[in-house]
Amino acid sequence: MDDYLAKPLEIPKLKAALRKWMPDAPAAATATEESGAQDAEVVAAVAAEAAPEAAATAGAAAVDPAALEPLTGGDREVFKEILDDFVDPAKSIAGEIEKAYAERSAAGVGAAGHKFQSAARTIGAHSLADLCLALESAGKAGNWEDIDALAPRLDGELRQVLDYIATL
Repeated sequence: MDDYLAKPLEIPKLKAALRKWMPDAPAAATATEESGAQDAEVVAAVAAEAAPEAAATAGAAAVDPAALEPLTGGDREVFKEILDDFVDPAKSIAGEIEKAYAERSAAGVGAAGHKFQSAARTIGAHSLADLCLALESAGKAGNWEDIDALAPRLDGELRQVLDYIATL
């Protein structure tokens, strides 16, 4: 192994690494450079296409499609696939938070909040990610006053994101 790319994987960084380690592929490099300029346009079109429908049913701020731009390279199918792949793990992690909350395990709320925050931020669900970050902090601090105020909001925040994804 001569190199690495840190998560989350970003398409422009992948392209640069491939050009670095595969310089003998000039035709592919040229095509990649030309398509790079088109990536932003494609992602903008995907966002414009998806956002109005989702905004009508799930609220405009549920998911920021631009957050996935570095991951999708402008590919609408990859965009949808990433969001679809978020659904089941999100429900599972939300269940972990709910279980830890019901068991009054502040550490459990904090640990699951950390996991969920990262996944939500990656797909551009910033409001959900902020809530999970607050749950993580409150859980790590054992702050039940904040946990009690925040945990009941989780279902609604997650529902907005899932509704957005369902409209795609």
